[in-house]
Amino acid sequence: IQEVEKPILIKTILNNFTPEILHQRLSDNIRGCTIVSDELATFLEGMNNYSKGDQLSTYLSFWSNKPTSIDRVSKPIPLFILQPLLNIIGSLQPRALKKSFPANKTDNGFLQRFLFAFPDNVEKYPINDIEMNTSTLSQFNEFIINYIAQHQIKIDAVSGKTNSKLYHWSNDAKEYFYKWQSLNTIEVNNNADTLKGEILSKFDIHFVRLALILQVMENNNTNEISLNAVTGADALCKYFTYNAFKVLDILDKPIIPKDTLPLNKLKFYEGLPNEFTTSKANEIGLTFELNEKYVQRFITDTSYFTRVSQGNYCKINLL
Repeated sequence: IQEVEKPILIKTILNNFTPEILHQRLSDNIRGCTIVSDELATFLEGMNNYSKGDQLSTYLSFWSNKPTSIDRVSKPIPLFILQPLLNIIGSLQPRALKKSFPANKTDNGFLQRFLFAFPDNVEKYPINDIEMNTSTLSQFNEFIINYIAQHQIKIDAVSGKTNSKLYHWSNDAKEYFYKWQSLNTIEVNNNADTLKGEILSKFDIHFVRLALILQVMENNNTNEISLNAVTGADALCKYFTYNAFKVLDILDKPIIPKDTLPLNKLKFYEGLPNEFTTSKANEIGLTFELNEKYVQRFITDTSYFTRVSQGNYCKINLL
C-alpha cells in the first residue's frame, strides 16, 4: 500500500486554541496566522494559565519575526518555526486596561508593541436601516484573493526560507522616512526610561510595516515604496501614537483604595453598575438620599469614573 502524506490544515484565523496548536498552525501556514478575540482581556489574562511556560517571551519573538524552536514532551522532534508571522486583533474596554496590562506585561515590552484604536466620545446609536455598502466588502475580498493568487510563495530549497519580494524606498520616500525617524528618535531620547519612550521606539518598525501595507494596497506591481505610502504611514503613526498615550493616561492613574471614600459615597459607588448613564446614576443616587447635584459632582471625578461618551460613564475598579 502506497503511503499517503498527511495533508496540512490551512487554518489561519484562531480564537480558541492551546499554545501547541498555535505553534503548529504557524508552522503549517507560511503566510502566518491571526488571533481574533472579541474579549481581548480574556486572552491576555489566560496567556500564561495553560502551562508554566513563558508564553509572553514567545509572543515577543513572533512580533519580531524571529525563528523560534518549540520543545514539547509530547513531540520528540522540536517544532522549528523559521519565519513566524502572527497578528493579534481584539477589543477591550478602557476600564479593563489596568487588569489586562499589569506590570509583567509592560516591563517586558508586550504592551509597547500594540497599536491601539481608541476613538474619542464613542456614543451608542439607535438601531436603524443604514447598511454597509456590500460592494466595499466584495472589492476588499476580491483584492485579497487576487493578491494571493498573483503572489504565490516559493521556498528556497537550500535555506528553507521564503523567496520574499523585496521593496526599496523611492528617493523621496527614503528622505521622508529618514526625517521622520530622526524626529522620532529625538522624542524617544526625550522620554528615555519611560513607557512613552519605549512605545515611541517601536514606531520605527511600525512605520516601515505600515508603509509596506499601504504600498501593497495602492500598487503591488512595483518593488518601490512611494512617497504617498510613507506620508500615509506618517499619518497612521500619529493616530496610533495619540491612542497609545490615551492608554498610558489610564494605566498611570493610581488605583484608589475603597477606604478613602465616605460611607455614603462608597455605598453609592458599589450600587452603580460597571457602566451607567447619568439618569441611571441619578436614579440610584435617590435610593441613597443623594441629590442630583451631589451625584453629578461625584460621577465626574476621574479618580473613580471614566466618561465614555456624552452621558455615559464607567467605574474605575477600586481596591
